[in-house]
Amino acid sequence: MILNIIFLFGFIIAQFPIELSPDELTEPQSFTAGSDTEFLLTITASTNTNWALAESESATLVVIIDGELTDYNQDVVLYAGEDEHIYHTSLGPIAAGGHSIQFRFDNAKSSTGANLIEIENIDLMDIATIDVDADALKHSPILYGRDILSWNESTHTDIPLIMWHDINMEGSNKRITYSLILSNEDSRVGVGLADLMYSYGRTTDIEWMYEVLLSPSGGILSEIFQGASHVTTNFEGNKIGLHPILKNATLNCNFTDIGISDYKFF
Repeated sequence: MILNIIFLFGFIIAQFPIELSPDELTEPQSFTAGSDTEFLLTITASTNTNWALAESESATLVVIIDGELTDYNQDVVLYAGEDEHIYHTSLGPIAAGGHSIQFRFDNAKSSTGANLIEIENIDLMDIATIDVDADALKHSPILYGRDILSWNESTHTDIPLIMWHDINMEGSNKRITYSLILSNEDSRVGVGLADLMYSYGRTTDIEWMYEVLLSPSGGILSEIFQGASHVTTNFEGNKIGLHPILKNATLNCNFTDIGISDYKFF
């Protein structure tokens, strides 16, 4: 089997592929931040799961930084099954110096049919090295998964798929709006897939999440999110660095700035 070797700032941090059994933890892989910054993480992975099979929809990979198992970095729900799929995430604030990254196949937070994760490779990228608006990455929201119908519904419904941002200048101020595509539009009881396609042209759910207005110096002038019943609400919740923490709080995927769940998405 060919090993893919990933480099970061000249240091080898891992050799892949890596196969994980339930609750297995990878060895820590070292990486270095040249300054206080943020990193983007890309994971290419596959599992033995199948979204079309009940109780076998997905497997959950936990990302761990510097060995912190309790206050872990995030969950990545691997929903694409046996197909190799690229999952894009952010690690958030990383202090200058040496660090480690590990991955754990969390059996309890996976579908019961999941028993294998294969990580093909990973890539770590310092946001200072890419041509993108750094404010858009530094203020991007963290989302806790929904737990209304069951504590582990993020294994099979309303999984965050893609988040994107729009930037609009208002004079010298910058407004950044974040929106999200989720895997299902499952709150419309009695509405089948054909009716969803007829009405919306899709079966996914698309919602705006969070919006921040920044001054020319980067200060926060206002910040809002989409609350229950689509009510625009002032954000008053907690943050990690500049990243606001939200939770999927309704069956139609509106949000709250209070509380957490067992699934943390970044």
